[in-house]
Amino acid sequence: MQFFNLLKKELRQLITVQALATMGITLLLFIFLGQIMTRTTDTLEEAVSSNSITVADMDKTDFTAGMFESLKEKEIEVTLVDISLPEDGNFAPVLKEKGLSSLTVIPKGFSAQVESGEKAEIRFVNAVSGVGLSSMVDSAGDSKAVSCIYDYVGEYIAEKEHGVSTEDLDRINDPLMTVELTVANGKTAEVSPSSVSGIMMAQSFAIPFAVFLIVMMGSSSIMTAISTEKIDKTLETLLSSPVSRISVLLAKMAAAVISALLNSVVMGIGMVFYMGGVIGNAAAGITTELEAAPGELGDVMNLAQAVSFLGLSITPGQAALVVLEIFIAISIGLCMALILGALATDAQSLSTLMLPVMLLIMIPFFVSIFMDINTLGKAGKIFLYIIPFTHAYAALGNLMFGHTLVFWAGLAYQVVFLGILMFAAVKIFTSDLLFTMRMPTGRAKGRKQEAKS
Repeated sequence: MQFFNLLKKELRQLITVQALATMGITLLLFIFLGQIMTRTTDTLEEAVSSNSITVADMDKTDFTAGMFESLKEKEIEVTLVDISLPEDGNFAPVLKEKGLSSLTVIPKGFSAQVESGEKAEIRFVNAVSGVGLSSMVDSAGDSKAVSCIYDYVGEYIAEKEHGVSTEDLDRINDPLMTVELTVANGKTAEVSPSSVSGIMMAQSFAIPFAVFLIVMMGSSSIMTAISTEKIDKTLETLLSSPVSRISVLLAKMAAAVISALLNSVVMGIGMVFYMGGVIGNAAAGITTELEAAPGELGDVMNLAQAVSFLGLSITPGQAALVVLEIFIAISIGLCMALILGALATDAQSLSTLMLPVMLLIMIPFFVSIFMDINTLGKAGKIFLYIIPFTHAYAALGNLMFGHTLVFWAGLAYQVVFLGILMFAAVKIFTSDLLFTMRMPTGRAKGRKQEAKS
């Protein structure tokens, strides 16, 4: 009964309104990112597939009219507008007046330049109104139509001056058919490596970021709680009461583990929404042909199916293992914070003690963001894998790419590391070390020197 009362007390300290707000914000962040990925991908795909162009034809000749008819035959919608060329070269008022975000301008004399063999000029005006991917939408949509204009002029010159037919010109400009194949986990799929890499990058970034955020927030919370109890002398009062120190420690550890588990579950739910936005949109409309055996062409699949076939999508079992590794990593961070918090003597020493935990979390986090840890040299891998949090960052990649031995060895290492920390915590809380040990500070050294003098 005493244990559960203590557990309730510790849970109230750890799972505060602020902590729940942080979990909620983390969940909403993942959902929001998933929705952003959905909308951005849909918008860009719509822009790329858009077949329309707005043109200001200042030349108005039979040649440009034939060019527009050629665009319409390729199912490109051409909208002609009348404008006055700005004398100062500033097209901003023109775009604003016409309500346009992009405009293709064919200057006067364009046809004459083409006929005379000169390099004709064409102006492509695009308004940039932001820094995100959405700012690329209009440019991506018009680029296809502009490319068709280039093709039309090129075909005209080739046929008129060199007698090259359209079919021959197509073969010259595009002499090869490129087939992109991606190999992973001993399997091959006819899919663009860049598309697969994009999904892998999104997956590999989300988990380290979430672990980093949760461990940082959780460690700071529990370290502050235990140090405050020690500084305010409330911990001495609690331990001098008719309650065993083991019960006090177990209550604190159980509260920390429950907090870690709650954070892990919230992050797991958030990951489902996030990855739904990443993979779901990447798969839409993209097809790939699977090479089931050498020389045999298999079924046509979309990108999501190809990623699954290559073993690069996370299965429910793998997701459970990743969540387990994350849970242990968070527990390690909270246990370290519990021990280090007992060393604190004031607010200044508390901030200093948080530094080693922050470094252990940040170093593998930034490395895992920019590169695959398994591609480092032997010394680099040993150094990073000694840090227990590294295994949580690399868990998903290790499972996807068949590094099962590394994953299970890392999981075993984390369990042993957590066991050592828990043993140390028991030793500290069941002895006078809890009150006697402290972090050496300049203030303490000054007091010692004053005592000697």
